[in-house]
Amino acid sequence: MNELGGIISAAITPMEKDGSVDYDAYANQIGFLTKAGVNGFFINGTTGEGTYLSIEERRRCFEIAKVNKEKNQFLCLACIAASTREVVEQIRTFEKLEPDYFVVVPPYYFGADGRMIEKHYMTVAQATERPIIIYNIPQRTVNDVFEADIRALMASGKFAGMKDSSGDFIRFSRWALEGPRGFNWIQGEDLLDAESFIAGASGVVTGLSNIFPEPYVKMYAAFQAGDLKTMIECQRAINRLATIIDVSDGKVIPAIKAAVSLFGRCERWDRIEAESLSQSTISKIGEIIGKQ
Repeated sequence: MNELGGIISAAITPMEKDGSVDYDAYANQIGFLTKAGVNGFFINGTTGEGTYLSIEERRRCFEIAKVNKEKNQFLCLACIAASTREVVEQIRTFEKLEPDYFVVVPPYYFGADGRMIEKHYMTVAQATERPIIIYNIPQRTVNDVFEADIRALMASGKFAGMKDSSGDFIRFSRWALEGPRGFNWIQGEDLLDAESFIAGASGVVTGLSNIFPEPYVKMYAAFQAGDLKTMIECQRAINRLATIIDVSDGKVIPAIKAAVSLFGRCERWDRIEAESLSQSTISKIGEIIGKQ
């Protein structure tokens, strides 16, 4: 199994206008990211619209990613569902696909306290021998993993690390600096990548890398070489890229897809057509990325 860390691209799931998955475009996008040299892939996660995909669509996307990646690149398979029972069912279904890591969010929709979140993860962990990445994204799930006893989860040996997309850098950096070795802290906010590596993060999960993976790959190489100046330059480039979200009224996934579409690697459509961006907004994105 490849070591968890580095640049982990959260792959988009290209769609046709009718909302069906464009599997050919998906294979091309994975191939594009593979050649760019990312370290791993986050499959069927938030950026991949995983919660909108059927079990069969998730399975097929994962299989395509597995075929199109290199041997030294790892695959993180997200099993996102509102209840513990559903997550366990997904893991048992996908176990035979042999992902390097499963990715699991806390229970969502209904509020859950720390005790419930901890029980959720420990129950899920019992359903598989594969390592699990805890995925904290409270702005989507309502429930914050940090309400649970994080040290107990880390001490269980069942969890490879945590991807934190909360944007709370103070909390993230404290854990990355002071947490036990062997547990990987993964930053999920593109605007905090360079800072997170410096603070001790093992890697970053990035949606914007679907457009331009180069500054991410270059940043990680600079981090390994101790080149702080280059890391900062790469983060500035990423910050500029992130302004496509600003002109899209905060619609992260539609903005990323629209940008990728301008390079001909997919169409602009999302699973829910109403979420797809207008042509005028896409033109603004084109100005930012130099593709008009």
